[in-house]
Amino acid sequence: MVGPGLQQPDSHHLIHEMAWQEANTIQSVIERLWQTNAVEQFVEATGIFIEVVESRILSHAIEEERGLYPSWLAMNNAWTAVVASFIEDHDHLRRLIHRLKDITRQAYYSEVLPLIAEFLKQSHAHSDREETFMGKVDNGDRKERFFMIPPQSLRGQVSADVSDLTRLVVNVAYKSMM
Repeated sequence: MVGPGLQQPDSHHLIHEMAWQEANTIQSVIERLWQTNAVEQFVEATGIFIEVVESRILSHAIEEERGLYPSWLAMNNAWTAVVASFIEDHDHLRRLIHRLKDITRQAYYSEVLPLIAEFLKQSHAHSDREETFMGKVDNGDRKERFFMIPPQSLRGQVSADVSDLTRLVVNVAYKSMM
């Protein structure tokens, strides 16, 4: 079963955005700790980054794979290649986190920040592709489509007030697209 947050583009975007912002904030802390040579705190903050990514981003990916993607394929099995590419993205993100755990355990600390940056870049790109695709999926029987302000325009500008983001979402009737 797919929860409503996964099905609605605006809610789905908020899930992506809030998780990305949290991970990005931790990345900034990790960078400062590295610059000040606070190795113990650096390792601890990296562990927190991994926990946040696993509990927010990668657990969200599992929910999508178990619920959202099968519901899309039930609507139109021609979307198989698109869904497969999203799952490949998730697998790539999982491999990056696995690598981050390994290099942290092995104390290859100089590799941590570039790997975190790569994770955030890939996660951001995946979210944008997925949200763009969601904008093309019909919203049930109402034949409405959702159009959003492009997520890249919001990166780094999200306030703590989620309602600010929801105001950016515009619901346009399918007829007006024709």
